Amino acid sequence: MGADLIMEAIFVDERWTFEEAVEQMLEEIDKTHPTDFDTFIEYVMHEEWDIEYLDDKKTKQLKDKAKEVVKKMEEIITGQPRDLTWINHKGHVIYLTGGMSWGDSPTDSFCDFENYYYLPRNITKIPETYYGQSSQDLIYGF
Repeated sequence: MGADLIMEAIFVDERWTFEEAVEQMLEEIDKTHPTDFDTFIEYVMHEEWDIEYLDDKKTKQLKDKAKEVVKKMEEIITGQPRDLTWINHKGHVIYLTGGMSWGDSPTDSFCDFENYYYLPRNITKIPETYYGQSSQDLIYGF
C-alpha cells in the first residue's frame, strides 16, 4: 500500500467578503430544518439521533456545532495558515488544503475542511459541479 493524495476545497464568490459570507451562512443555519443535517450529525457530531424527532435541546446543540464549524473555517482562512493555498477561478476564490496521506490527516486544517464539507448544501452553497454533477450554480459563501 502507498500514500494517497487527498484534498479538500472551499469556494468563495470573489464578490463577497468573509464577514458577509459567514453572516449569510450563520443565518442559513438558523433557517435550516434539523432533518437536513443528517450527514453532519453522523460524520461530524458522531451521534445516532433520530433526526425526525429531535427535541429543542438537541436541535440547539446541532445548530451550535454547525455555527462552530463555520466560524472555525473563517478563523482558518483569515489566519492564512501555511497548509492552505488559494486560486482564483471563474469568479471564485478556491481555498485548498491537502497532501499525501497514509490514512492520517495530511494537514492541520484538513479535518476542519472536511467537517465543513458535511454541512447541508443550502448553507455552504458549494456548486453541484464539485460533486461530479453538471450544474452552473454559483455559491455566494464558503
